[in-house]
Amino acid sequence: MRRLSRSRSVAILASAGVAMLLYATLLRDGGTPPKGHAVSSQCSLGVLRSNQLLLHPRTGTFYSIDALNPDVVAFGGKYLMYFSGNSVASATQPKWVTGLAVASRPSGPFRVDSSFRGNYLNGGTTQWRGGLWHLVEVVQGSVNELAESADGRSWHHVAWLPAFRLDGRIVTGADFSLTVEHKELVASMFLVQPRPLYSAFTIARVRFNGRSWRGFEPILQRDTGVNYEAYDIGEPYVFENATGAANMLYVATAADRVRSIAMAYRRHGHWARCANNPVIRAGAPWAKTIAIDPSVLRVGSATYVYYGGAANTGLGSDLGGMIGVASFAKDRR
Repeated sequence: MRRLSRSRSVAILASAGVAMLLYATLLRDGGTPPKGHAVSSQCSLGVLRSNQLLLHPRTGTFYSIDALNPDVVAFGGKYLMYFSGNSVASATQPKWVTGLAVASRPSGPFRVDSSFRGNYLNGGTTQWRGGLWHLVEVVQGSVNELAESADGRSWHHVAWLPAFRLDGRIVTGADFSLTVEHKELVASMFLVQPRPLYSAFTIARVRFNGRSWRGFEPILQRDTGVNYEAYDIGEPYVFENATGAANMLYVATAADRVRSIAMAYRRHGHWARCANNPVIRAGAPWAKTIAIDPSVLRVGSATYVYYGGAANTGLGSDLGGMIGVASFAKDRR
């Protein structure tokens, strides 16, 4: 058995943050209402119950500068959070290592497992066939690996994710999330052109049946006419909402580099943007400027949105990135 490790990446399109502004402003702009209120639509996350910091940079650790990209999964009676830690104060030459934090409750506290290190980025993890499955970037923008684990710490290689063709261009996946649909793994991802590394402005999905990948399908493209995503989109996370329907959170970057979290919903096999976007904005004390890296966990009737946040601006590293969670209760109205 081996731990996932292929190479060190030199950059990361990371991101972070959630915050709640004044109620009237949020309703006008499409943000998330404050505690005790909810947007009444199929795109609602529910009624906000709490919004708290979980993990922040610590001096002398592999996450001394940034802690971002939470990837949370329930397994073995615990809650496992894989996250990206950066220990170099540089926007162009960071040193990213993936760590693991463990909690007994979805709201934490999460304790970092000092024995785990993974040299990869932007992983997506889910339960399938009695174990855990990871899809991760082991070389940013070009090499992606699917692996399985019985304990969440040691991983076996299963398959490499192939490159795809989109509009005559070769593209690869990044910013993964994994779900299980009709007894298959489904990988949702942001597409990039690997050489040079460049955004394809498209979110797509592909299925894995245990032997091979199939059914590559673009599902959402950046709309330059939508102000909150005029610059870029990425970091998708697909989940089942409280009504059993499929939703997808994704990070949207505006022309002025303001970063927020938007939501889409699936209807009749097609994905559409929610009218109340962005559903999560920056503004919390620990996430003043950016809201990125969503990861969703549903426990009973509650929805937990884990995310990255920072008080600095930027698209990658040296942000003072932190990780928090917003918990929502089902809207009973």
